[in-house]
Amino acid sequence: MTSMVCGQSQLRVVLPGDDLTSHILPSTTDNQEQQQQQAKQNKPSKALKLGTGLLYNNTTNRITSTLAGQLIQNPRTNTHYIRSNTKRYQPKLNDRVICIIDEQRMGDYHRVTIPCSSTSTALLHSWIGFEGATKRNRPNLTPGSLLYARISVCNVAVMEPEISCVVLAGEE
Repeated sequence: MTSMVCGQSQLRVVLPGDDLTSHILPSTTDNQEQQQQQAKQNKPSKALKLGTGLLYNNTTNRITSTLAGQLIQNPRTNTHYIRSNTKRYQPKLNDRVICIIDEQRMGDYHRVTIPCSSTSTALLHSWIGFEGATKRNRPNLTPGSLLYARISVCNVAVMEPEISCVVLAGEE
């Protein structure tokens, strides 16, 4: 795949909110020259495609970036996008996370959200997941509450992770 970093081998690093109209849309003289060359070669002009991280505003006719990264241009397909390093958290066994309680109860479980996670949700057992809690003495967790917990079961390929607030023996 022939792609180049915006222009002729120059590095163009952009930040969210940068105006990229002049870098992506050719000027009218450049556009006319390109159309004449394509007409000579009997090639139809390709439509401009904006990819990840670029936003076109219809009212101002401007293209702005929504991500931080490198502006990449593929001249073969006339595509522009921003290459950025955006990785998401993958839960691992015994990781400590901050969760948000989503739903009150589903049987003996609460559904929680792990922000910035690839799986984004997890389950919390309402009375086994807490130190000193019993079936009668359960913690009162309301939706929107924050919870500091540990990933106790994690097999992301098969099921969503489970979290626990119980301290393991030998840990502080």
